[in-house]
Amino acid sequence: MPRAKLTKSAIDALPIPPRDTVYWDNGCPGFGVKVTPKGRKVFIVLYRGAGSRLRKYTIGPYGRVTLHQARAAALKIFAARTEGRDPAAEKQHARRRLVADRVEDLVQLFISEHVSQTRSPGEISRLLHREVIAKWGKRSVHEIGKREVIELVHEIVARGAPAAANKLLKVTKTFFGWCVGRAILEVSPANGLSAPTREKSRDRVLSDAELTSVLAAARQIHGPYGAIVEFLALSGQRREEVAQLTWTELDLASRVWTIPACRTKNATFGGARRPILYRLGRVVAGEVISARHCRNIEPTLAQWPFQRLQTRYQQETLSVPCAYSYVR
Repeated sequence: MPRAKLTKSAIDALPIPPRDTVYWDNGCPGFGVKVTPKGRKVFIVLYRGAGSRLRKYTIGPYGRVTLHQARAAALKIFAARTEGRDPAAEKQHARRRLVADRVEDLVQLFISEHVSQTRSPGEISRLLHREVIAKWGKRSVHEIGKREVIELVHEIVARGAPAAANKLLKVTKTFFGWCVGRAILEVSPANGLSAPTREKSRDRVLSDAELTSVLAAARQIHGPYGAIVEFLALSGQRREEVAQLTWTELDLASRVWTIPACRTKNATFGGARRPILYRLGRVVAGEVISARHCRNIEPTLAQWPFQRLQTRYQQETLSVPCAYSYVR
């Protein structure tokens, strides 16, 4: 292989060879420039790895990389080798990670392993698909930095949805923390970021006229949906807790609804959830559950009060619609 004192003028004057030819630098052994039959010139480094095996590291094409930059990069590569590292292997590993660790794939795995175990898997999954996958789905998670997270959150604030921006930041922090826990990332890019806005507690309540309109409209809806809306209006309980109400939670004789700990949002000071005893009013217990929506349905035949009988093939079968996803 020919050797030369590599300078800018010397590299510019190198002839186009009939096959790939490397011109090694006299002043920096192991550093050179490869010239191809098409006239392309590329800076390379050759060093010995473990077991005295020759390893080649491509720095970059001449023109995009200056001679000064290439020589400085070569010195860093030689220094890394004296520390026992293998720069070429590290570069290959980094390229594989950029292909393998796509955000879309990791979010899907995060949803199946973590989000599915939370109390609101549907809502969190939709948020991740709508905001994170739509924005970063095809990119590697290693390309996402703190700046990208900030920009994504503030885009949602600019759309006039500050509460959604706070929610997304919280979910994103959990996602990147999950990636750190699986050794996919070393550090979460969302670390140290605070919520973009301070949420205000809502104090809006329905007026008597509005509540009357809601109840009247609910009673015009067939199936379980109107019953759920009416129950929500009369009880003031959470949507999912009402829609997933089961017969085993009800004591109609005493007009008591016991919401089990696994379905409550409240927690004690120690962090453990506790069951909630809710005393049903006469109207709620008598009209909504017993009289109107549970007539002709025996509790032993149905798990949920908010069910309806449907006739199919001249046989009565029970249908359980996902009412809680319908009432929003």
